[in-house]
Amino acid sequence: MRARALLVAAAIAWTPATVAASPDLAAPASDGGDVARARALFAEGLAHARAGDHARARASFLAAHGRVPSVDILWNLAITEQKLGDDVSALRRFREYAAHPQARADRREEIAKGIGPALERTTATLSVDAPPKTTIAVDGEVQRSRDVVLAPGLHAVVATNGDRERRFAVDLAAGESRLVSVDMDDARAPRPPPKEAVAPPPAIPPPRPIPPPAPAASGPRWAPIALGAGALVLVGGGVYVTTRATAAGDERERLWGEMQVRHSPCGKTDALCASYADARDEARRLEAVAIGMFATAGALGGAAVITWLVGSKTSVAPAVGRGELGLTIAGAL
Repeated sequence: MRARALLVAAAIAWTPATVAASPDLAAPASDGGDVARARALFAEGLAHARAGDHARARASFLAAHGRVPSVDILWNLAITEQKLGDDVSALRRFREYAAHPQARADRREEIAKGIGPALERTTATLSVDAPPKTTIAVDGEVQRSRDVVLAPGLHAVVATNGDRERRFAVDLAAGESRLVSVDMDDARAPRPPPKEAVAPPPAIPPPRPIPPPAPAASGPRWAPIALGAGALVLVGGGVYVTTRATAAGDERERLWGEMQVRHSPCGKTDALCASYADARDEARRLEAVAIGMFATAGALGGAAVITWLVGSKTSVAPAVGRGELGLTIAGAL
């Protein structure tokens, strides 16, 4: 019977002798643009349907019906949704078509005897009996009809009337038609939307304790000792170089005296003048070396003292007295 219904419906929908080239669209003259566009979309839907592209045909029929509602577009839209396997939408469209005052009598009969019963076996119908001005929402979608075609399975129903609300669930089987009566007298007020949870501020971790300084290592401290020894060696070397520089200076003075006795200018090959120049340069070189050694010895000695103080148990505390302000540095040396 279902196969016969599909064949009959398809023949009615797509046969040129049955369906006119354009649907019966009644609209005011001011909507001429919408009517023309709806006719074009309807023609596109027919072309897609004849080519077997029912998804695009459905989209064209929906767009056309949205611009100018038409009973012919509604019929073709129902047929297309049936071919796509959307039995719930198809049965809703067929029932809407059958209730339309401009529906054809032969199509109403086909819906009542063939197409409708076949689709009712694969879907379920929920009829809600509720007081007037009650809004019925199924699965979050507000329904225009009190007879709701649904897919088999579990559905959430919300009935709202003013400030009263009733919620319940229904589990429908394929082919089932159930009537549910809703009493809104003892219904409770709708629950307010949940308040947005405010996250607590993040906890501030406690400050980490500052570890105490590591105790000074016991035993000899070799760094300051080595630095002090180096300073002493450099001082000794500086003293030695200074003695040599003094001797070179004495030799320079002696040669200078002999040159004054001669009262003659120095020539390039004069041995006395050459010896005087060598003694002078040697004295200057040794003096520079001695100064450098003493300076380096002083730096090493200062570094030895600082290293000794840093390695010892030193403390710095303010020293405040009458009319004076300063710091007191103490340590174990």
